[in-house]
Amino acid sequence: MTVALLSLIFVGFQAPAKPMSVGDLMKSAAKYDRKVVTVVGKVAKYQERVAKKSKRAYTVFDLTDGKATVHVYMQNKPGTKIKDGDKAKVTGPFQREKKVGTQTYKDEIDASVVKGKTNGVVPSK
Repeated sequence: MTVALLSLIFVGFQAPAKPMSVGDLMKSAAKYDRKVVTVVGKVAKYQERVAKKSKRAYTVFDLTDGKATVHVYMQNKPGTKIKDGDKAKVTGPFQREKKVGTQTYKDEIDASVVKGKTNGVVPSK
């Protein structure tokens, strides 16, 4: 009984991924496709938006290390203030290609905060 209970607890636990550079992610993008990643880089093209139909807030920006760039999407706004030029650590599932309706997004991390997951955006040193 105890073993079964512990198994249930750990199944829902998502261990944080080891931080890597944007360049390292993009060099091995196929390996990380649809896996949770933690990437560190500088924020660029930061935008907070509201969806036209659903009226839901979301945030998009690029994360770069000067050599490579990955797009970041998250529902709502980050829990901490970030802006262009800030160094940030982003955690979430990475997808080489994601289709939403008629739109196709490439090389994107979904950093939307999910209860029980380590997803998100935090300032980095």
